[in-house]
Parts: sequence; C-alpha cells; structure tokens
Amino acid sequence: MRMFLSSGPAFAAAGLRYAQDVVWEKHNGSGFQSDRFKRVHEHAVQFYKDGTKWADIYNNVQKTEDATARTVRRKIRPPHMGDTKQSVYVSEDGGPRLMRSVLKIKSCHGVAIHPTEKPVELLRILIETSCPPGGIVCDPFAGSGSAGEACRIVGRRYVGFEIGEEMAGKANDRLASLLL
Repeated sequence: MRMFLSSGPAFAAAGLRYAQDVVWEKHNGSGFQSDRFKRVHEHAVQFYKDGTKWADIYNNVQKTEDATARTVRRKIRPPHMGDTKQSVYVSEDGGPRLMRSVLKIKSCHGVAIHPTEKPVELLRILIETSCPPGGIVCDPFAGSGSAGEACRIVGRRYVGFEIGEEMAGKANDRLASLLL
C-alpha cells in the first residue's frame, strides 16, 4: 500500500486510472518491525487506460454461493434513489451474491517454492475477474508459476518471465507437469 500511495502520480502520468482493488487477507501474515502492525494483507489493484469508459473494460465480477436464505423487505425508498416502489425479494436458497473485496485465502506458507508465492485460488479469482476467456495474462514476475497454473485452470493463455534461472526452471517444471 505504501508503494501504491507513493506511486499514484506515476500511474496517472502513464495514463492509468484506478478501477478497483481486492485485498488478500493472509492467515499468518509477515512481521515487519516491532514498532508496526503485523502485515496480514496485500492489495491487488486494477487499472484501466485514461479515456476508456469503465463499461468497455472486461470486468466479470465473481459471485459466491454462500449467501444465506432470507427475505429482504424493502420499504419505500428515499427520494434520492429515484421512483422505486415498495418491494419484497425472497431468496429461497441464499443464491449467488457478489464476492467480497476482501478475500481470506490461506497463503502457501510451508509448501511454497518461492518466498512470495501467491495461492493459485487467489490468482484464479483475479484472472477470471479481469481477463476475458481466450485472453492472455502477462506475468513479468513469474516466480513459481502460480499465475500460469491459475491460467491453465480457467482456460486463459499465459506468458511468464522470471529473471532468476533457478526459479524459472522450477516454474517451467511446474507448468510442464500441468500439460501431462
């Protein structure tokens, strides 16, 4: 978050506008210093090009099936909400609801092959939300290849780059094992 706040003007200068963000809440977090809060979350931020309408951006908002069954009674709405009459909505099974912007997903602590490896489930959600079917995900910091695995699961194409030869080999082996 500190990097994002200090780099905001650079994103704007590059013609990028903030669209939305998702917070990944880790189960264990990482220590920083004894005089600060423990870091237990990371942000994934989505940008789009300045001058582009948000309606033209691919944004497949994810849904979950964990809503509880309930009856929602809506009384007459205040004037600022327009001319919407009184209504009642009955959810028999809870039905799907929009996914929350804070995702509680266990980190890869103890099984990771890279020090900052992200869980495949987290990356799957981000990829399905922001990359259209048949689209290409470019990962300039491929690390262990988690994003490539997530792309394989959801049917997106993947191009990854990793500067470390040893880690690039591990990522390559991981992704090659998915093709067998």
